[in-house]
Amino acid sequence: MTNEKTNPMPYRAADAAAMPAAAEAAGPDMAAPVITPDDVARGTELLRRYKDGKRALEARIIADEQWYRLRHWQYLRDRRREQGGDVVEPTSAWLFNAIVSKHADAMDSFPEAVILPRSEQDEPDAKALSAIVPAVLEKTHFEQVWSDAWWYKLKHGCAAYGVFWDSAGSNGLGDVAVRQLDLLNLFWEPGITDIQASRNLFVCALMDNDDISAAWPDARPGSCGVELAQYLYDDAVDTSSKSIVVDWYYKKPLPGGGTALHLIKFTGRDLLYASENDPAMAGGFYPHGQYPVVFDVLYPEAGTPCGFGMIAVSKDPQQYIDRLSGNLLEMSMKASTPRFWVKKGCGVNAQEFLDWSKPLVEVEGSIDDERLRQISLYNLDGQWVNMLQLKIDELKETSNSRDVTQGSVSGGVTAASAIAALQEAGSKSSRDTLRASYRAFERVVELVIELIRAYYTETRPFRVAAPGAQGYAFCTYSNAGLQARTVGMDADGMALPLSACKNIVFTGTSVQNGTAMAVVVATGSDTYLGGIAKMLDGRGEKSAFDRGVSSVSMLLVRLMLVMAPAVFIINAVTKGSPIDALLFATSVAVGITPQMLPVIVTTSLSQGAKDLARRQVIVKELPAIQNLGAMDVLCCDKTGTLTEDRIVLERYLNTDGSKDARVLRHAFLNSYFQTDLKNLIDLAVIDRADVTSASATPDATLGQALRRCYTKVDEVPFDFSRRRLSVVVADEQGKTQMVTKGAAEEMLEVCSYVEVDGHAQPLTDERMAKIRKQVSSLNAEGLRVIAVAQKTNPRTVGEFGIADEHDMVLMGFLAFLDPPKASAAGAVATLEAKGVAVKVLTGDNDRVAATVCEQLGIDATNVLLGSQIDAFDDAELAARAQETHLFAKLSPLQKARLVRVMRELLGHTVGFMGDGINDAAAMRASDCGISVDSAVDIAKESADIILLQKDLGVLERGIIEGRRTYGNLLKYLKTTVSSNFGNVLSVTVASLFLPFLPMSALQLVLLSLVYEIVCIALPWDTVDDTWTARPRAWDAASIKGFMLELGPVSSLFDIATFAALFFVVCPAAVGSTWSELVCAGDAAGMAAFAALFQSGWFVESMWSQTLVIHMLRSPHLPSPRDHAAPALCVLTVLGLTLVTWLPASPIADALGLMALPASFFALLVGIVAAYIALTQLAKHCYIARHGELL
Repeated sequence: MTNEKTNPMPYRAADAAAMPAAAEAAGPDMAAPVITPDDVARGTELLRRYKDGKRALEARIIADEQWYRLRHWQYLRDRRREQGGDVVEPTSAWLFNAIVSKHADAMDSFPEAVILPRSEQDEPDAKALSAIVPAVLEKTHFEQVWSDAWWYKLKHGCAAYGVFWDSAGSNGLGDVAVRQLDLLNLFWEPGITDIQASRNLFVCALMDNDDISAAWPDARPGSCGVELAQYLYDDAVDTSSKSIVVDWYYKKPLPGGGTALHLIKFTGRDLLYASENDPAMAGGFYPHGQYPVVFDVLYPEAGTPCGFGMIAVSKDPQQYIDRLSGNLLEMSMKASTPRFWVKKGCGVNAQEFLDWSKPLVEVEGSIDDERLRQISLYNLDGQWVNMLQLKIDELKETSNSRDVTQGSVSGGVTAASAIAALQEAGSKSSRDTLRASYRAFERVVELVIELIRAYYTETRPFRVAAPGAQGYAFCTYSNAGLQARTVGMDADGMALPLSACKNIVFTGTSVQNGTAMAVVVATGSDTYLGGIAKMLDGRGEKSAFDRGVSSVSMLLVRLMLVMAPAVFIINAVTKGSPIDALLFATSVAVGITPQMLPVIVTTSLSQGAKDLARRQVIVKELPAIQNLGAMDVLCCDKTGTLTEDRIVLERYLNTDGSKDARVLRHAFLNSYFQTDLKNLIDLAVIDRADVTSASATPDATLGQALRRCYTKVDEVPFDFSRRRLSVVVADEQGKTQMVTKGAAEEMLEVCSYVEVDGHAQPLTDERMAKIRKQVSSLNAEGLRVIAVAQKTNPRTVGEFGIADEHDMVLMGFLAFLDPPKASAAGAVATLEAKGVAVKVLTGDNDRVAATVCEQLGIDATNVLLGSQIDAFDDAELAARAQETHLFAKLSPLQKARLVRVMRELLGHTVGFMGDGINDAAAMRASDCGISVDSAVDIAKESADIILLQKDLGVLERGIIEGRRTYGNLLKYLKTTVSSNFGNVLSVTVASLFLPFLPMSALQLVLLSLVYEIVCIALPWDTVDDTWTARPRAWDAASIKGFMLELGPVSSLFDIATFAALFFVVCPAAVGSTWSELVCAGDAAGMAAFAALFQSGWFVESMWSQTLVIHMLRSPHLPSPRDHAAPALCVLTVLGLTLVTWLPASPIADALGLMALPASFFALLVGIVAAYIALTQLAKHCYIARHGELL
């Protein structure tokens, strides 16, 4: 919708703006729509007035440019040279470096256009434009435009973007053009603050006179009476053969409402174009009605749409620095060159004296101070250097270019908080300036969309980011909408995985042969491989182990926060000693927490890792052991994990579908005698022939017989365009044959005959259809099909070539398969029995994968392809993934997404087993990454567990060991937490009634220490097979339930112990009850009473707490067939012996203990026996309610 005369050149022709004469107030008179040369004269006068209004700005821009180029000494030079002598003019780059640094920040924050819909109806257009607009900006080289604009903005305070329609763009189709404009060539109404508020806008440019004459033959290039301001260059710019072309934009109201933007283009006094004279432009030159210019201001300034830049605010300290540096240099030079007073007629030869090449200076007469005296110069003071550094710091502060914001930290700044504060101050300034640029970018994008909407009337191609996948796709677009014509889509409109795109080359691809031309669409970290690397560099999600430990820790913290304050308050109120109560409450808080939890966890995992190492499983990350036991979904690749990772020739069939040794015979000749690197298919053919008996020579294999009978004559090598390879061989009688092997479709193209019952028959359409059906049937079984053909006596002399591959006789087909491992089916069944669902995630063909899965007993009825996965959101994918066990044609990132969805949305503990680069991202996303020692390095780096055998059977043993390890951890947690909870509950109840603390803080901590030491042996304990039969994940709720149900059982016997000690044992041993001792004021007796009570509970608590481990470690009663590990039994005996001995030991007084009477031990036996019986009953009730103990 633009006139070709308007824009004969790529930029100036479609975007210039001009305005008619009478339009300073509101454009030309509406009654006179035709623009004449008189309007040009009035426009020229208006342009002069606008230029006069911005002389100060132009002078500042030119001066700032000289400062930026470190040429500012010319402003200081004249006054200094009036002083005479040489002038030192040093230039420092502090200001220049500050601008460079800010520019780098801007380029690191390069924006991306995302179009959001204003309403639901706008969503299709917004989606299309979000793909198209970035492509349009890329075609205009907008990143370079952004860079140029930022240089200009930082120097001069304002950058101007021009968004024009270039009618010569896209090979004459016309296209959007975005340029950075020089403010020296833009002129607007003085006094306005918004460029869109100006009644006129002039865009001027120098054009060669010959170009003007070629574009407008009637034009007479010449001066329009206005000279454009120029920067000061070392070399003079010759403009004698150039003229100024003015684009004059102005706005006029439309009769029906709205605003029309019009353009007048002129040079000298000649009118080149006027949109009001163009009937096609009745609605305005640009339909959007806005000036096609966007200003991006750095530091706003009142009364102008421009602002001021870094040079304006920083040149004063820069000038001071340079002057001070110059003075310091002058003083240094003078100090290094001594001067002398010389008396006239003293006989000193001045020339010889100043000639340093002569070692001697002849002097008439004697030398003394009266005739020759050195002039003393003042010394340089360190304050000058300090002043210089202060000014440098001031410049850095003014320009927000502190050292820390540039990535360097001086020796004096060491506090992390100070560094962070300084960096934040710098980043705030950068963010503020970037916000203004982003607002300008939004306006640029709006103008681009308006031009697309107006002028993209014809369909045009674009390269855009591929939807839902890495890389790029190609589509076409017009303002009628987006039409998908992309190589990244299949016939059904589904996005293809990258592996299925035939025109994609990945980073690191090796070229085997041939040549190609490619378009680089991504480099470095933006490539697909780079994307995987970035994912691997990122911090992984919390595993099931980490989440479980966190939940248990929070449970213990909440319990401590409730119980410890309660104990403190009760004891402080009832005992009257807040200090003792605080110490005791603190001890309770320590005692209620399993202090040895980190040690037990580490010991259990380390013991598990040691046991797994004996089972050929290497543990890299200890928490992975528990994750392995908790795993309920195992995702694995097909190749090498479920299959043998080798190609086997399953069948060799003739065209009737029957087994035929002649097919194998010809295939062997081709594979054996070809000289290229033999691939897996060739090796499979040779291996099969070497184990197949030869019918003619029973004592030899087919391969041995053919090696003796045939010799090679020539070869036509394989290439990827033909996808076949030919070998010419001769037998002992001199008969020659060309044997060709290759992809089925490509082989059918060169075959004219087919062998039927040993005779060549024409390859009719009927036979062709039958053969294709046979190939499809084999492919459906997951077999890879290769066709074999031959031709007898193809040529007598000469070199063979591709032209000889014609009129061949089709012999039959070879069907290959990567066979399943013999142990895979049993391993899959065992894992399923252990509660682990096996899901296959492969990049291979879905038919091949389905065949393997069916042979192994994996459900392959539902298959999910990579192209389908990209079409689902996470919720839909989770629903499909729950019911699907085979995922095929997956990219590496699709594998990682599947793993993440199963973990986060379905709540599974997911393990991933792989050995390639394409598996690394999925391993990183899983709870437990599993690899093998033969895997690539990046896979082993990403894995948590490495198998020394690539076999699922090895993994099964690791899973059992992981569950056993977790079982022992759970024994410790449940028994300890429930026992500690019971003790604290007992203490809380006793504190309400006892006149003293039931146990001192020291005794409580010592008791906990001995008990925890006993528990160290738990990692060596055994676990029931029934418990390891299914996955086990951390469950803080079960620990809480166990604690609340079994903890109070111990409290009952603790309270019974308290009563027996307080009312029976202690009065009998001391000779008086507590009331009698209080009435008598017998302090010694009361102390003995309390010490005896505490000693009794100290011993009873250890016995009950320790023996209960043996009761709760298994659903069964301890027996010779089901008992704790020997180490646990030994530590139990030692712990009980130590605690029972301590009250009678020499250190009893230091511990606040005293020897217990014999009556206590009788009581102890009864209480412990009753406690064991009641615990056993409570255990059975717990199992009946919850189904299991642990």
